[in-house]
Amino acid sequence: MQKIFLFLSIFLAGVLVIVVVISYSNSEMITNGKNAVTETKDSIGTKQISQDTSKENFIEKEKDKILYLFPADGEQQIEKYAIEIKSKKTRFDELFGSEVKNPLTIESHESFNSPEVSSENSITGGYYITNDSTLHMSMEIESWQNILIHEYTHYRTHQFYEMQDLPVNQIPTWFEEGIAEYMADPLNLMAPSQLETVSDFRKMDSTESFQEIQQEGFSPYAQSYFAVQLLVNTHGIEVIPELLKSQTMDAFYDNLERIAQKPLNEFQTGF
Repeated sequence: MQKIFLFLSIFLAGVLVIVVVISYSNSEMITNGKNAVTETKDSIGTKQISQDTSKENFIEKEKDKILYLFPADGEQQIEKYAIEIKSKKTRFDELFGSEVKNPLTIESHESFNSPEVSSENSITGGYYITNDSTLHMSMEIESWQNILIHEYTHYRTHQFYEMQDLPVNQIPTWFEEGIAEYMADPLNLMAPSQLETVSDFRKMDSTESFQEIQQEGFSPYAQSYFAVQLLVNTHGIEVIPELLKSQTMDAFYDNLERIAQKPLNEFQTGF
């Protein structure tokens, strides 16, 4: 079986959680950077995640304006997180600007089955909570770099909205997740030709429609990645903040067609 990283979003008790999951099958993921529920074709299940409210078991350390919370044996791991983020930060600053409204906190957990974070099982690798700008990582995950940068991208994207005073639901789900995957792995070796079918992007604007497309056998997550990759390769990485500044969903698609110089139905089959 192939091990696949899945990036999921869950809306629990009024808290948005963007989750990274490891699946040991060929399931496809469904995700949304803004709200709501997730499921995969192999029914790995929704994670029941609760935040630790006491933090008394964590050691605190601030590094490069990020607050790290970690267990007694976790300092070496958070040093690795800090190095990884620092190595990518210039790229993010050039893309989104160096200013953020809400500082980031990264919590490193021994396990997501630990008392600090409860889960039905141990396959969760990481997640980001928008309402308090916290990124949670499991120390059990060996291949953590893409997970960390994917979730860090969600943080920086949402801070871009805050700094630009943009509405929170003006960007389609597929574009937000495509950005996060591109920033985590811009040199992904998967070829667009591996997409067996392509869906209408308009059917992937929300979590619900994204999930429906997934269940119909499409690969919306991979399609989103290739769309962002195509835009960046053709028009430069500055196309990302340009599109994120769209004030409405309709304005986003108008801007996309203007930049791509082709209607949506041609763009989404052009990679």
